[in-house]
Amino acid sequence: MIKFDCETCFQEYKVRDDRAGQTLKCKSCGSRMRVPSAGDDEDFEEEYIDPVRPRRKKNAGPSKQKSKSKSGSNTPLIAIAAGVGLVVIIGLGFLLLKGKDPGQNNVAGNGDAGNAGAANSGANAATSGAWVSLVDPPRIATDWAADPQLSIDLEDQDENFVTPYIHSPFIGLKAEGQKFPLISVWNLATGQKVNAVKIELPDKEHFYDLATQLSPDGKYLLTTAKERETKIAKLAVFDVSTGKLFSEWEAGTAGANVNGFQFSGTSTVIYKTLKKENNSFTSILKSWDFKSGKLIKEVLLNSNSNDFNTYNYQITPGGKYLISVSFQTITVYDLSSLELVKKLELIEPLKAADPGNIVSTSLSVTDKAISDDGKELALLMQDLNGTSLWTLNLKDGSVVNELFFPGDLYDAFSSPGYSGSKLTWSPDGSGWLLYGAIFVDRQRKQTTWALKPVPNVISRAKVILTGDSLVTQTASAMRDADGNTLYDRKPFLVSVPFPREEI
Repeated sequence: MIKFDCETCFQEYKVRDDRAGQTLKCKSCGSRMRVPSAGDDEDFEEEYIDPVRPRRKKNAGPSKQKSKSKSGSNTPLIAIAAGVGLVVIIGLGFLLLKGKDPGQNNVAGNGDAGNAGAANSGANAATSGAWVSLVDPPRIATDWAADPQLSIDLEDQDENFVTPYIHSPFIGLKAEGQKFPLISVWNLATGQKVNAVKIELPDKEHFYDLATQLSPDGKYLLTTAKERETKIAKLAVFDVSTGKLFSEWEAGTAGANVNGFQFSGTSTVIYKTLKKENNSFTSILKSWDFKSGKLIKEVLLNSNSNDFNTYNYQITPGGKYLISVSFQTITVYDLSSLELVKKLELIEPLKAADPGNIVSTSLSVTDKAISDDGKELALLMQDLNGTSLWTLNLKDGSVVNELFFPGDLYDAFSSPGYSGSKLTWSPDGSGWLLYGAIFVDRQRKQTTWALKPVPNVISRAKVILTGDSLVTQTASAMRDADGNTLYDRKPFLVSVPFPREEI
């Protein structure tokens, strides 16, 4: 029997020896695979294989444009052992649909494509008129490199890291088995621990939310809790340097839940409350200055609208805007006024920028990411045709199709699942990390490296990108190949340098 992996999604296969040299289709992701000969060392030299693009109904219209796939030569894949239980596979392992010339497959946002009949004048203004720049550069530098000798012991630590909303060297690690949440804040650039903070509010008993936010400068932790007796939700900020409570306040009236919260500046936080009253829900968006202890502003949200999707939103690097994405709609709030300043329905702009008939009415956003410079919004989208990646220029509203993957990348990388974001910009904007598994170069429009997960894991640990390395966890497997529990695991958080010359 010949044992080999699909070089696209790493699905393992075993076939008879007489099938050596044949080309098969991966059942997981749809890519074509060449069965290696029994004596091939497939870990270090694989043949470049074109994935199969799924068939779709032909458009009889004369305006249909066929995209030409870029042919590639047989490019070897180089497996580079990082010495810490990780294997980084370098090579151009995907054939991606490039579409038309970049100067042709984009469309400028006209500002009124997203008018879906908003319920108030603010929403109407957001869906009409010319595009207004939403560029928001960071207040602090996001260019940093991880300590090459980084090695943080993760024993008895929760594998879900606490990271700021923008690229930052600071990270929070939660201790397991504690009565109160205990979070250690580390600086990945220096490899040094800043301090450990016990999340505990004085005087009364509280139910503590498992979610906690870390400020980009690593100085504060933001969390929520609810009083056991009064059912009043609170927000609290802890000072990392002292490990003490810095400020706390009531988020709303009794029965109101904090539905989303995040740092939005050096002294401000943004949060949304949700309360059920008389068989209807009341949603309020609030901005609070936690240093002065004062409410800056609050607005009542339309309860029948999902303009602020608390499950898929991001603050821009400078803290000026909140961008929320829901299915096919992008909404943008100005955090100084809490006004809805832009609402864009995506399908029409995407169709106008479609490089090869890949946009359908069922296309929806899987994940989003704002570039570190605050100039672009990347959108990872999915439908029955496959997975596509688009960028929205926040200065002029133009839309560009960057990549197209035939097949479902979510299915390909869901066993095991990934604990981080499905889409992450590289700090320098040169490409994107998808599902914590493959890095796609923006200029080449090809995968330049892939991180093969450790087998027998429940979920893949979060990967943090820096300019010259990646930071992730080692020894993440809970069981061995025979299914036996591993009791001598010694997980560490380490940095793995990119092999630039090979890439």
